[in-house]
This record gives sequence, C-alpha cells and structure tokens, in this order.
Amino acid sequence: EELKKLYLYVIPESEFPRERLLEDLVALGYERVGVVAEKGQFSVKGAVVDVWSPLYPFPVRIDFFGDEILSVKSFDPASQRSLERVEELVILPCREVVFPSEFWERENKRIYSKLLSAPELLTQVKERTLLENEELLLPFFYEKISLIKESFPKNRKIFLLLFDSYKIEEEARNFWQKICTCADKARAKKRLLFEEDKVYASPEELFASFESLPQLIAEEVPLAEEKSLVFRVEKREIEKKEGESIVEAGFKALKASLEQGEKVLLCTYSSKDKEVILSGLKTRGAEDLSSLEIRTGALDHGFFYPEENLWVVTEFELFRKKPTLSERASKRKLTSRFRNFEDLKPGDLVVHRVHGIGRYLGLTFLEMGGTKGEFLEIEYQGGDKLYLPVTRLNELYPYAGVGDKPPSLDKLGRQAFLKRKKKVEKAISEILEELLTLYAERKAMKSFAIPFSSFDYEEFRTTFPFEETPDQLQAIEEVIEDLCSEKPMERLLVGDVGFGKTEVALRAIFLTAKAGKQVAFLVPTTILAEQHYRNFKERLEPFGITVGVLSRLRSSSEQKQTVRALAEGKIQVVVGTHRLLSSDVRFKDLGLLVIDEEHKFGVRQKEKLKQLKKSVKVLTLSATPIPRSLQLSLLGIFDLSVIETPPPGRKPIKTVLAKFSPEIISQAIRQELERG
Repeated sequence: EELKKLYLYVIPESEFPRERLLEDLVALGYERVGVVAEKGQFSVKGAVVDVWSPLYPFPVRIDFFGDEILSVKSFDPASQRSLERVEELVILPCREVVFPSEFWERENKRIYSKLLSAPELLTQVKERTLLENEELLLPFFYEKISLIKESFPKNRKIFLLLFDSYKIEEEARNFWQKICTCADKARAKKRLLFEEDKVYASPEELFASFESLPQLIAEEVPLAEEKSLVFRVEKREIEKKEGESIVEAGFKALKASLEQGEKVLLCTYSSKDKEVILSGLKTRGAEDLSSLEIRTGALDHGFFYPEENLWVVTEFELFRKKPTLSERASKRKLTSRFRNFEDLKPGDLVVHRVHGIGRYLGLTFLEMGGTKGEFLEIEYQGGDKLYLPVTRLNELYPYAGVGDKPPSLDKLGRQAFLKRKKKVEKAISEILEELLTLYAERKAMKSFAIPFSSFDYEEFRTTFPFEETPDQLQAIEEVIEDLCSEKPMERLLVGDVGFGKTEVALRAIFLTAKAGKQVAFLVPTTILAEQHYRNFKERLEPFGITVGVLSRLRSSSEQKQTVRALAEGKIQVVVGTHRLLSSDVRFKDLGLLVIDEEHKFGVRQKEKLKQLKKSVKVLTLSATPIPRSLQLSLLGIFDLSVIETPPPGRKPIKTVLAKFSPEIISQAIRQELERG
C-alpha cells in the first residue's frame, strides 16, 4: 500500500516544478551524479534532468522549460544519445526507507515517538540521510510489514509460477545470509536494530507460505525414455595431431566431413565470421561447399546425428572461439578539451584561449536579442565576468598548473595572458629546434618490416570475444602500419584501465610471432605476468604460437627451461617481470618489445630497456604515461595512439577506503560471484 503512494508520475507537456522533482528524487533514494550510468541515479544539466528508474531498461531524459515538461525520451547510457519518446514515466523508490514530503508529513509524529529512545537515529531521520542498517529498522517507519503472499488479491484465485525454482531458493538464502551478517555486525557495534526474523521471513518461512497456493514450476526436467521422442546423437571430438594448431585441426575436420558427404550445420557467434570460415576452407582446398550451412546463434557444443548424416558443430568446438559480446560502442568524440561536459564543476579553474585563466561559476540563463540561452559564467580578476555560450565550450581548457599554489586570475581586456602565451610558444620552438636533429636521425634509421598475412590475422581477430571500440580499431590500424613498415617503431598507447590496450598489443604480438620473430611482454608485477600469460596462452596457442612466462612465482628449474627455450627459439612469446631483463636471458630473434606501464620500472631496468630498444620495435602501454614519454610522443619523437572510447557497458572504477572487515571481503566476493 505504501509503495502505491511513493512514486512519481511524469508525462510530457505537463506542469511539474523542476526543483520539486529534484527534491523528490533525493527523497526516493536516488543518487545525484555527473552522468547517469546505473539504475537509481539522476543528473542535472541545466534544464535537462536525466533519471534511471528501476522500472525501465534505459534511463530517460526530461527536458524542462521553466516548470513545464517539454519532452521525455529514453537514451542509451553508453552513447548518451536519445532513443525514443516516452509517453509516461513512473519513477519508483530506490531504497527501503524513503522520505518524500507527503509521506513525511503524514508519518513524522508516529516515527518521532518511536525514535525518542535513539537520538542518533532520530538526527539521521530529521536530516533525511542514508541510515546505517536501515534494512533492520523498517518497523520504525512502516506500521505493518507483511509477506508477499499477503499482498495478493483476496477475491481471486492465485497460481504461483516458479521459473527455475532452485535459483529462487538460492537467491532467497543468499539474501537471508546477507541480512544475518548485517545484523551480527550491528549487534557487535551495539547499534539499534530489530531481530532479523521480526523484519524478514527466513527462506523456510517464505516457501512454507507458498505451500497452500497452486504452483506451476517451470524448469528443465528429464523425460522418461518410453514417454519421449528420442533422437540418438553422438558426440564428435576434433582430433588434433602433435604440433598442429587448434585452428588448423578444426578446418581439417570440417573439410573431411564435407568430403565424406555429410551435411554440416555450423553455428557461429557472429555473422561476420562466415566469410572468414568460407575463405579458410577454400584456401585449404575445399571445393564443394553446397552441403555446408552456416547459421548465427549462441550454441557452445554440437552433435552428430547418424540417421540424417548431419553434423551440428560450433565455432567453439572447431576453433575454441568464445562468443562475441556485441553491444554498440559509444562513438561520441570529444568536442572540447574537457573529457565530458560534466567534468566542468563550479569553482574549477579554466583557461580561455584568448582571455586566459578564470574561475568557472556555473551555468546561467540569459536573454540576448529576444532569445534565451545557456551560458557558462566565468569570473576573472576584479570580479569581471565572461558569459560564454555553451556551444563554444571548445574554447576552454582545464587549468593544469604545477604545485599546490593557486594561480592569479587574469584581467579581462588586458594583454598579459597573450604575452605569456607568446613567451611559452617561443620556448617550445627552441625545444623543438633542439629535438629536430634527433627526430631526423630517427627517421633516417631503417628497421625490419613484418609481413602482413590478412587471412591469418582475420582468423585471429575473430577470437576476440568483444566488439572493438572505434578508438581500438584506429590504434590497431596504426600499430599494424608501424609493424609492416621499415621505419623504427616506438609507439606509446594511452588508455584508461579496461579500455582495451592489451588487445591492441595482442594483435601486434600475433603478427610478429607469425612472421617468425619473438616477442617480449614486460609487466611490473608477478600477478599481471600470470594473468597475461594465461590470456595469451589461451588466445595464441590455438594458432601454433608457444607462450612462456618468467617471474619469481616460477621455480628455478622452470625459469631455466624457459630461458633455454627462448635462446633456442622454441618459445615465440614470453611474458615476464623485470626477470626478463636479467643477463642470462637471450633471445634467438627478438622482434617486438611490449612494455606495460614503463614508469613502474627502476633506473637500472630502464637502462637495460634502452639497450633492447635499439634493435627491436617497441610498443609501450600506459594509463598514466610519465611526463617524458608523453612529451616525446606529443613532439613526434614517439608515435602516439589514444583510446578514449570506453567499452560498451563499462562502469567507472570506484575506489573505497575502508577498515579491514571479513564481512566486506565476503560481500565483495559474493557480489562478484553473482555477476558471474
């Protein structure tokens, strides 16, 4: 009953005070953020309010004119682009305890009287802040807490449909465990709470309440053989000879099946893989492909049906390829020096390309020439104001000074900033002049060129279980161009954590190893070495590329064996820590050096790296490049690739500093397990 009263109803072309909406969203438990990326969040951009109600698969954008709602549209949280018009919007609460005005005015006396014995909690309630252990305080706020069964209509016959009942039971037990852990923690801190069984039903009590209802259970149940339609099928294994790659063995099995007259239904994860497979078969001499049918679907394992001489086979069985997560990547490009409009906060120092350093005060509405518009209000020395239309945001740069001392604001109308700007430009010109000689020498040097095998590369590309972002594709193209040319390669690849730098490196590693040269992948920690080793082994060994690892986590005998194999050329790709830079490590024919986060290595390691870099192609990966590397990249001494587009659905990393607690560790592990 309370839920029916605690929601907001929004429709286009109606009156709804904007400020009241913002207050109600906070009261209903919504979190105000810069960009809406998850359910339960809202953001404000001038006259536009974005909100994501738990009721909908996409967030919505509410466009106001004063207190009138002009339009309501859903939008893609990845690209922030509008999708379709929404005719009505229901905004539900996001927490158990909410404080909307109407509810508060109706219930505050009853709640106050209950909380007189708990002054700390009463203060939190008055301020309408998030309550600690609020899951165990519900009887304070609601007169009656009932089981879900009690909310069913009394005058109707109810059938209970349980889909995958074992999963429902598992979720119920996980939730109950979470509540019990929360209660134990509250009791240990001597916090106010109601006992668990006074607030929630245990799993046993919950399922017992359903026993009186007619139930329809939907889940996979094996049928008795005499009552079912039986298809006798066989499992077919792909035979792989010693030294033969998985991809080659898969194509050989597929070709043999077609030559024996079998009908083959091949299930691929992506329609774009069809041409690669057909081309692979033709390259290997398969002529008649009329009995081959390629379909797109999410099937991991197939079978052979002798009665119809039919072989249903999957990409995973043939080539160990995993499904592609085909979500549309955000193709939004930067329109200013600010990564997003939301990066600009009131109080931030900004630099206008003509007027210099000022302080951003926020957005303001002004009427000019009979037309209203939004302007960025920027304060300068002496309180002077510059009003810049939002359409000219690209004229602003974020201030990036050295040291903690804040700079002096520039004076509007004076030439001091332009004079400083010319002075800096002159200094940069002098540095460039000194570096031109070095740059010319570097361009004059010759290196080796890696032959590009388009067919092998396309086969390897299809094993990437995600869809490349636009920036990834651009970086891959630039790296391949470097590899296939005779110019020395020293490229810096910059991108945030999780933006796909490793995949760009993997493409380069594959092409280099296929060309018969060795690759060294240098990482700063043993954990990273093991992670990359497992990933590289899974991706590269199906193509006949041997991968090794060198770190202190490996035994002395294993390390000696790897060092010997590197010298003999039996290992094409090696992943390792600074152990790779030891004097006993020798390569038969090193072609590519990939360095992950160079700034984390010490002076001695960097001196060794300088010696290695003289004779091989170099790719450096970094989320936070050291100033020297970044400067050389910007000046053209290093080539620079930047990945700015996040993968589809990627959420920003949130770092929480908390005192060690087994409950926090347990909750984090459980959350990751629930995510799969």
